[in-house]
Amino acid sequence: FIVTNYHVIQNASDIEVVLWDGTSYSAELVGSDVLTDLAIVKIGAVDLPTIEFGNSQRLRPGDWVFTIGNALALKGGPSVTLGIVSGLGRTIKTERGDLYDMIQTDAAINKGNSGGPLVNLAGDVVGINTAVYSGAQGVGFAVSSVIAEPIIQSLIKKGKVVRPLIGLSGIDVTPSIASRYNLGVEEGVLVGHISKNGPADESGLQVMDVITSLDGEKTSDMAQFLTKLWSYDVGDKVNVDYISDQ
Repeated sequence: FIVTNYHVIQNASDIEVVLWDGTSYSAELVGSDVLTDLAIVKIGAVDLPTIEFGNSQRLRPGDWVFTIGNALALKGGPSVTLGIVSGLGRTIKTERGDLYDMIQTDAAINKGNSGGPLVNLAGDVVGINTAVYSGAQGVGFAVSSVIAEPIIQSLIKKGKVVRPLIGLSGIDVTPSIASRYNLGVEEGVLVGHISKNGPADESGLQVMDVITSLDGEKTSDMAQFLTKLWSYDVGDKVNVDYISDQ
């Protein structure tokens, strides 16, 4: 089983995996997840070397990390780049939707790095390289291992990811948004849409409410909100703390 990005195999009719020694395998898609831009493919190889996942929650801005990937498909094998963790918990917009809880790094990430590992100095995978902002210098992003690991396991076991939904969409509360709408708080999740007859609708949540915690755990932004929400099973009951002017 091999981890890659969804956008790497998106709309592919055939998938081929080439190993470091030049051996080539035809691969089958096991499953993919658009919300985290992750996918699993499978090849008919045995006893391949693997690398362990580390805990991305232990990362701090300034920590050294390096990336491994087939950058620009240059002859001579994979490329390795070194940098630091520039930021944590980033939300970025892509053509496939928003990606949450991303690790920002200044280690060079180029076309061909997608799906490769972001590795700490202990040699553990702390992220899956995903995106780079065109026009920006030293700004790359990786899906954190704490988000990626359960997705990867679910794709391997079930071929899909089953998530609980609460029936709303929201945006991060920032100081500017808080000031514009006189929210009274400077962090949280501002509800922008409520799905009709969904759990949020039936519980009385409304557009412009600000969700501050789930079961007492602070949700300062959408990344924290979704990480907590997706830790539940379908059918679980959740206590939602929110601020409302309704």
